[in-house]
Parts: sequence; C-alpha cells; structure tokens
Amino acid sequence: MNGSNLIRIALFNDTSCLNHFGCNLVIHNLYRLLQENGMQCVWKSNVGVNWKYLTNLPKRGDVDAVIINGEGTMHHSSRNQRALILAEIPDFASNTLGVPTFLINATLFENTSEYYESLRSIRLIFVRDSMSLIEIKKNGLDGIVVPDLTLAYQYPPQSHPRHLNISTDSVKPDVSTGLIQIAKKLDFHFCPIQYTGFRLSDIIAPVRLRRKIFRYLRESLIYKSIFRKHDTFLTTLRQSRFLISGRYHAVTMAILVGVPFVAVESNTPKISALLYDVFGSERRALRDLSSITEFSLKDLIDWSNLEKEQVDDFRCCAQRRVSQMFLTIRRSI
Repeated sequence: MNGSNLIRIALFNDTSCLNHFGCNLVIHNLYRLLQENGMQCVWKSNVGVNWKYLTNLPKRGDVDAVIINGEGTMHHSSRNQRALILAEIPDFASNTLGVPTFLINATLFENTSEYYESLRSIRLIFVRDSMSLIEIKKNGLDGIVVPDLTLAYQYPPQSHPRHLNISTDSVKPDVSTGLIQIAKKLDFHFCPIQYTGFRLSDIIAPVRLRRKIFRYLRESLIYKSIFRKHDTFLTTLRQSRFLISGRYHAVTMAILVGVPFVAVESNTPKISALLYDVFGSERRALRDLSSITEFSLKDLIDWSNLEKEQVDDFRCCAQRRVSQMFLTIRRSI
C-alpha cells in the first residue's frame, strides 16, 4: 500500500475500446465503483493487447492491486489467445508486482485444467453466473457469483411510453445477417450494439479504413443507428416494447430497463446461463433463428407476472452484489 488511503489499481482487459455499448457501460460502472470505494485505476491495458510487450508496464510499488475484467474473454483457452493472455497476469502480479489479483465480471467456459491452474493465485474470483461457478469448482477453484457490471448502472425509472420493437446484432456474423432479415420482416428497428469507430491508425490502413467507412454509412443511413454512447442506446432501449438480440449485453441492459426480450445464444452459453439465474429456465433463449416468427413471439412480447417479479428482484440483487464486491475487494487488499 502507498502512504495515502487511495488504493492504486492496474486494470487488465479494458473492453471500452471495442466501441460496444455494453462494454462501455461495464467500464463506466467499474470506474465509478472504484472511485466510490477509495480506489483509482492508475494503469490499464486494453482487451486483445498482449500486455507483456507494453513499454509502460507497472513496476513494483506502482500499484496496490490488479483487477482483471474477465467479461466474455475467458473461454475455449485451447484456441483463444485473448484468454491465454489473461491467464498470465496473476503470476506477474504476484511475483513481479508483489500485489494481489482480483478477477471480476467473468464468464468462464471450456478452458483447460492447466488454464485454471494458472488462476489459482488469484485472491478472489467473481463470476457473472452460476454456470461459471460450477465450471471453476470442477477445476478446484472457488468464487462468488456477482451479475454483470452493466446491471450496476443507476438508471431512472421508465417514464415514457414503450412503442419501439428493436433487434440487435450478434457476435456471430451469420446470426447478425439473420437478425437483420428478421428485423426487416417483422418491421423491427435494427440497432447494432457494436458501432464503428475511427482511429488515427486507420489512415495508414486504406483497406481497413474503406471497410469502416462502409460500415459507418450502413449504420447511419440504412440502420439509422447513430448512437455512439451507452446512455443514448439505453434511452432508446427503454422506450422499446420488445427486443430480439444475439448479444449478451443487450440482454443485461434489457433486464436493467425492464424490456421483454428473446435472445439467440452467443459464442458461449452465457446468455442461457444468465437467464437460468434470472428465471430458473431458458425460456427466452433461442438456439437458432428459425424459431423466430410472429406466432412464436406472441406469448413472449410481455412479461408474465412472475417474470416481472423475477427481473425486478434480479436487478436489485445484482446492484447489491456489485456494490458488495467492490467493498470486499478494498477490504481484501
């Protein structure tokens, strides 16, 4: 610890660089909750970056603790380089920096036993769902279930009539294409959750720049999705009557603002795992797009009385657990 009461944090896997409304909201909440609990992020590395090659790595005495923001990165470690990069952090924190590591906001799925062994030195593991807890317990680790950080956003109650029907994209390109077609067929407003952003480095990569310009024009002119901030996306979402999505964070944000939804599974079973924790069933999780028709949706457009209670209870519980998680981290350093 340094001489003041301020706890200095090194954050690994900052996902806000992805231009993704859900990831932006996660990092927004993370920084706010760090500050509210007497902690400050003084160093960070972005998702997908091999931190070992960074020239500004913290040194012993620079930070008091390391936090890994797991999100949807830690899966299929035998073929997922991003997952492997995160697994090397606890050893670096312990042996080089001499500080504890905390894993938060993580879904873990189908990793090798060697992968889980590399996480053993982590002081506390906080997973986003019960499925991930079962996974790590099978591999000799323990953890605490704390729902996704998007749910910690302090959003005012709904005061506007719900009149929109919205569809988002998916992490899977073929599912995104199918969702676009369904949105046209059902007259839903299509809104990608991951938007196109430009960087100075795009100038020296003409092919990438042309691709981004095409995506930007498609979002702005065809989809008319001109959102660039999570709060504007949330404003539109909470004015919606119903959501069809292939994105985990679109589902968590729908739960946040109380909008009924159905969702096609992502690249891991994280959506169905979330729904099981909320409802005790996977009723609103779809295995594929073929089952989405006006007829099949008619019984899902509105919450049942039980579902509404379950959503409200889960949201309140999530906010309490997230607040407690940051307090526990501070006390454990």
